[in-house]
Amino acid sequence: MSLRTAKRLHDAGQAIANIERLVSARTFADYQSDVYFQSAVERQFEIVSEALNLAERDDPELRERIPELPVVVGLRDRIAHAYDEIDHQILWDTIHVDLPSLASRITKLLEEFGLPEDG
Repeated sequence: MSLRTAKRLHDAGQAIANIERLVSARTFADYQSDVYFQSAVERQFEIVSEALNLAERDDPELRERIPELPVVVGLRDRIAHAYDEIDHQILWDTIHVDLPSLASRITKLLEEFGLPEDG
């Protein structure tokens, strides 16, 4: 893995951490009723998706290490281009069900590279 790939993974990990902070102690009802909260979460998802997209371009083997990569990368296009069709319940569930395992994979890859996820 190159330093550039590691940096992109770091960016994705930071955006995931930002999402986790944003939703901490907040409910789905909060999310549904606050356009600014929704926008912030969606922006961080866009960063996760684009950072992983660029990382995969640099290192195509990442797809083997992060099996959900195509779905995560596709999420950015969905948010940006099908904004009126976003199922916010699915996005909310993704935060709580899928993001923790993605964050763990990213952390493991960065540790293998010798770069702590937060550094």
